[in-house]
Amino acid sequence: EKVKYINSYISGLYSARQKDLLNTKKEFQKRWNKAERTFFELTDEVFGSPTWPAGNYIGFVSILPIGPRFLETKEFQSCWLWPDKIVSQVTHELLHFQFYNAVNMANESKNYSDNTIWHLSEIFNDIIQTKDDFIDLQGFRPEVYYPDHAKHLSKYRSLWEKSKSITEFIESSLPMADADFSTSS
Repeated sequence: EKVKYINSYISGLYSARQKDLLNTKKEFQKRWNKAERTFFELTDEVFGSPTWPAGNYIGFVSILPIGPRFLETKEFQSCWLWPDKIVSQVTHELLHFQFYNAVNMANESKNYSDNTIWHLSEIFNDIIQTKDDFIDLQGFRPEVYYPDHAKHLSKYRSLWEKSKSITEFIESSLPMADADFSTSS
């Protein structure tokens, strides 16, 4: 009964806001079009001119104030109420796709839990998205996405700065992330 009510409410909200959502989609696309080239140039530097995982990357406008990503389908959602943060949020999700790809390419994913890799991917994004070039791209310095990560950020940032490549960072930081987060959910 509750699920039926919630589904009905959400469907009604999407219907009632259809025009707003379409306008938001156009605005999001316009903002991303301006940032896209710079984003890929910056990520080439971060990941060493990577090949992106095959797929059709799709962002959806959502009424929900969260930004989930779906690695298998290369899809993510952006809240329609985040027009000023859209470049940062798309950057965040696309960095995740490439980070997980780098973990897989380094053959490290089988050695660590999904939870450990997720925590490290969020910390990695916090590091990258607060670099000066990324701040310029996004138009602001994002807050740490998960406050529990703040106390760990400096040691991972130091590892990133010492690393010669994304692979070296992953190989040196995953054991540390496993120790830091293996018991958290």
